[in-house]
Amino acid sequence: MSSSPAARHEVASRLPGPVDRLNQLLLGQFISRSIYLASDLGIADRLRDGPLSIGELAAQTGSDPDALYRVLRALAAIGVFEEHPERSFANSELSTYLRRDVAGSLGPMASWLGDNSGWTAWGRLDHSVRTGQPAFGSDCFTWMQAHENTRHVFQTAMTGYTALTSGAVLEAYDFTSAGTVLDVGGGHGGLISQILQRARRLRGILFDRPEVIDAARGALAPLGDRLRLVAGNFLEAVPEGADTIVLKHIIHDWDDAHCSTLLGRCRRSLARGGRLLVVESILSDQPDAAFAKFLDLEMLVVTPGGRERTREELGRLLGDAGFELQRVIPTQSPVSILEAIAH
Repeated sequence: MSSSPAARHEVASRLPGPVDRLNQLLLGQFISRSIYLASDLGIADRLRDGPLSIGELAAQTGSDPDALYRVLRALAAIGVFEEHPERSFANSELSTYLRRDVAGSLGPMASWLGDNSGWTAWGRLDHSVRTGQPAFGSDCFTWMQAHENTRHVFQTAMTGYTALTSGAVLEAYDFTSAGTVLDVGGGHGGLISQILQRARRLRGILFDRPEVIDAARGALAPLGDRLRLVAGNFLEAVPEGADTIVLKHIIHDWDDAHCSTLLGRCRRSLARGGRLLVVESILSDQPDAAFAKFLDLEMLVVTPGGRERTREELGRLLGDAGFELQRVIPTQSPVSILEAIAH
């Protein structure tokens, strides 16, 4: 079938506008899974130095040439990769961000969203809607404790997503007035390391589960004694010694009761006047604010009661835990920063 602009316009024009748009949206699962496959095969990385033929790509990835061609042809039709003559392909502006060596790469996120565990859970969205319970077995955190490969895919995706948003957080918020910053649930330390690199006199604490901290040690070693690594469970205790605590994409993983416990632990860790920075995607009543609303469904499917929240809902949680919300700072990314003071 021809993929020229004229041919595409001719096909599209046969359907009423709303029908054509809905039809495109219904293809979403095909598109997502195809991007996941291309990322998993490292296609964008293999095209780093220029176009390759489908034969070369198939040989490098151990794929059937015709089947791989059909996948890449479909992705090229929506701007992910470019199809060149003689069944060869090159990176497009979009597929460049599937390369693992590019700043802000979405390759790790594609791997997480396409991981069989999460993919299967989304296939049971009806279970979550009927029961209000996660479709991810028990929940993704319990699952990952017993499945090391899934845990690695998730942590790598979160590290990549942090790299995508941390620059925007650092541009929006001035950390230089802090003394010691504690990143609670900070994963492999992507955000706290950038904070310390930006403000050289600061000290930091990274706090996460033991297996996460162990995996982060090597990469964070150059920060030396400026960064203290602490392992534990933030629902049981939060380390003391910081004047500023950061919770980035942590609150949305939990129901109100668990959030209250966590925020209470943070309040006890801080002296009066200490700062808490909650970094989240905030639900808006704007009809086109789709990102947070679909992220909210991810929380429904995979977490133990997690959800995205409005500014008012987050403010109530903070207030009940002994914090006063001072301001909400937008960033040039899907997240905002809620700055609260311990009172």
